[in-house]
Amino acid sequence: MPEPFKMPKFTLQDPRLWHYRCLVLRVVDGDTVMLLQDKGEYSYNVLKVRLAGIDAPEKRPRIGSQTQRDHEKQLAEAAANRLEQLIGGQEVIIRTEKTGKFGRFLSFIYLPGNLKQSVNQTLLEEQHAVVYGEPRPWREDEMRRAGKVYLEDWH
Repeated sequence: MPEPFKMPKFTLQDPRLWHYRCLVLRVVDGDTVMLLQDKGEYSYNVLKVRLAGIDAPEKRPRIGSQTQRDHEKQLAEAAANRLEQLIGGQEVIIRTEKTGKFGRFLSFIYLPGNLKQSVNQTLLEEQHAVVYGEPRPWREDEMRRAGKVYLEDWH
C-alpha cells in the first residue's frame, strides 16, 4: 500500500509562504505596480504593490521650484518607462515583506527566469531609484541637508 500524503509543516518564517505568482496589469509609477495575484485553486486577487527598499521620483511632485518639479517629473517618467520595459504585461514572482503606510504590500519583484536579482535592485543599479530613506538627488533640499551637491544631471 502506498504511503499516505503528509502535509509539509510551515512556520511563519518559511520564505515559501510569502512568494506569489502574479501577472503585471499596469505600472503605476517607478516604484508601484498593479498585479493580478494567483492564489491557487482558480482564485485571483488584484494587488497594488510598492517595490520594497527603493524610492523613485514622483510623477506629481509637490516640493521644490517649478524647474525642480519638472525635472522630477521627467525622471519619474523615465523610471516608470524602464519598469514597464522590465516587467510590463509579464508574469512575475513577488516576495512580500509587509504592508506600507498606505496599505500596499512592500514586495521584491523577480522575473521567473532570474530569481537571483530583483527588479528592485535593477532599478537601483540603473539609477532610476535610490535606497528608501536615502536623500533623493532630484530633491535639492534633501541633498543640501545631507551635505551633498545637488546633481542637476542625475540619472
